[in-house]
Amino acid sequence: ARSLLVVISFALVCIAIVALARGIALGEVLLLSVAVAIAAMPAGLPAAVTVVLAIGMERIVANRCWAAACP
Repeated sequence: ARSLLVVISFALVCIAIVALARGIALGEVLLLSVAVAIAAMPAGLPAAVTVVLAIGMERIVANRCWAAACP
């Protein structure tokens, strides 16, 4: 379990560095990091799905794309 934690931590740091270097906002990088950390554990799958769906809904709302108005 401890070695899995080390591998996950290393992967999260690498993902965060690459995402920030590509210009992705810090808030999105933090959400991505949390989602990856949760998804790395099998018991965290439902929480990871919830995070991904919430991010998708935020983008839909930000674009004001409701079901009746979507192209």
